[in-house]
Amino acid sequence: MSGSITLTFTPNAGQCANPATTSISVTTPTTPAITGVPASICETEAAIPLPTPQGGFTGNWSGQGVTSNNFDPSGLSGSITLTFTPNAGQCANPATTTISVTTPTTPAITGVPASICETEAAIPLPTPQGGFAGNWSGQGVTNNSFDPSGLNGSITLTFTPNAGQCANPATTSITVVLSATPMLGTVTLCQDDGPYVLSNLNDPNFPAGTWSGPGVSGGNFDPAGQNGSVTLTFSPSANCVNTATTVVTVNLPVAPALGTATLCQNDSPLALSTLANPSYPNGTWSGPGVSGGNFDPTGQNGIVTLTFAPSANCTMPATTTVTVNATPSFTALMEPCDPATQTYTVSFTITGGTVPYTVDGTALAGSAFTSPTIPSGTSYSFVIDDANGCGPVTVSGTQDCSCTTDAGTMNFANAPLTFCYQSGGFSVPFNQDSLLDNNDVLQFVLHDSPGAMLGNIIATSNAPVIPTPPGLILGQTYYVSAIAGNDDGSGNVDFADPCFSVSQGIPVVFYLPTVQVGNDTSICASDCYDIPLQFTGAAPFYLGWDSLIQQYFRWKCIYCQSCHGSTLQFCPADFNITSGVVTIEICASVDTNFWGVSIVAVPPLTSPSAPVW
Repeated sequence: MSGSITLTFTPNAGQCANPATTSISVTTPTTPAITGVPASICETEAAIPLPTPQGGFTGNWSGQGVTSNNFDPSGLSGSITLTFTPNAGQCANPATTTISVTTPTTPAITGVPASICETEAAIPLPTPQGGFAGNWSGQGVTNNSFDPSGLNGSITLTFTPNAGQCANPATTSITVVLSATPMLGTVTLCQDDGPYVLSNLNDPNFPAGTWSGPGVSGGNFDPAGQNGSVTLTFSPSANCVNTATTVVTVNLPVAPALGTATLCQNDSPLALSTLANPSYPNGTWSGPGVSGGNFDPTGQNGIVTLTFAPSANCTMPATTTVTVNATPSFTALMEPCDPATQTYTVSFTITGGTVPYTVDGTALAGSAFTSPTIPSGTSYSFVIDDANGCGPVTVSGTQDCSCTTDAGTMNFANAPLTFCYQSGGFSVPFNQDSLLDNNDVLQFVLHDSPGAMLGNIIATSNAPVIPTPPGLILGQTYYVSAIAGNDDGSGNVDFADPCFSVSQGIPVVFYLPTVQVGNDTSICASDCYDIPLQFTGAAPFYLGWDSLIQQYFRWKCIYCQSCHGSTLQFCPADFNITSGVVTIEICASVDTNFWGVSIVAVPPLTSPSAPVW
């Protein structure tokens, strides 16, 4: 009911009372209109006060999440009904409203790299994330930028959305990788070495990258024109790897300082190791008189230049000199007799060597010597020497003045004589001054003792032309003497003849011509190389060689007049060769006296780029 309502009071019967009426106004209760309550709220927001009064009515709120007229959305979601109940006596109905509780969103993080190098510059952290504006926080974060310097390992970064967006903070991680520096190798090269492959210096953990620096082309280092410590840089292509440097030491080729020597022509061969530099003891010697590691002064004279090619790395051939002093000799040996006194004298002229001369240790004024008188049939022996001590040369013999027989004298003008061992025979100079009676024989003998002492007779000839016997020792001094005496019945000299005569022996030495080939090398296919040669023997020299190269064969002669050093030029282009290993073979070496066979095989060579020998 509503409006004015008449109410009647009727007394019970017997009370002598009339019914009475009154009116009451019935008011329809009001339902307050709810205001001030948001339509939605984020579940993570703080509790909010629910406004009261509502519609002019005081009262209180109730419903899920309501406490003391405050609404706490935590733990709720979806549409929540809230009831406002007016206080009693206000003729007002309870009123309801709904509030939507929204579950907050966690943004999906994008645009942040999974890893970063510790040495990289700071990077911006992208915002917004997932449509939400906000800000970043965490180690290394300043003003939404991440600086990895000083950090290492997994770093957690947090994106916090701005308030009022119903979004949760989101996290991501970024791995900070410490920078690595490659450990590069080092190398020492010679300035004349070929290009060096720089990958040999790489750290195996970081093989890929780019080299730069003086002498670098592509992946190679060319030491030509460089000297000392050369710094090279390697820039790795791997991520988070620092640029690294290394030092290549380039040395200039060293020519060893060699010793010198002074010898006599008749000295024993000199071990050339005594002239070598102790720092570079190994290598190959070449030059006149050199055989293996020895120098034989026989047949040499004056200043002789020798070459030493060290085998050590980064060295170059060096030269030194050996002074060879001539051995004194003699000519015009005379043994004239005085028939009246049955005595004789010995005279001769000393040649060669260096004045002043001595005879039996006594200095001689000039070069002519005449002995005191010697009784007939008495042996004599005189020892000749010179200022350099290049003797002794012994002049010995016996003159019997009662004998007519005299073997004569050899011509010592060019002594000692050298002969090619393979020449078949050799000729010695004889002065044609022998004296023979009717039954005498004149012969010539090759023997091994000096002076007029024969020692072991090795060969005999009826003329001063002697066939070369087998078994001679190259470089050893032998002697040829004229001998005369009665015919022993077989056409030979009778050594038992009381008037047997022997001339002073002229020294002779036998040799074989040789050629030594210089050290191996590497060249480009477009170049030519002058292969060093060293000859021993009597100039002029001839050389025959061939090369076995991809089925090619070539014979070539080299002629060298009055020299001991020459070159053999080899050009790969002559054979259409662009790469490979070539062997050069010396087939024969020839000097002016005869042929001497000496096979020399050059070791094959290799090189990083087109090796050709």
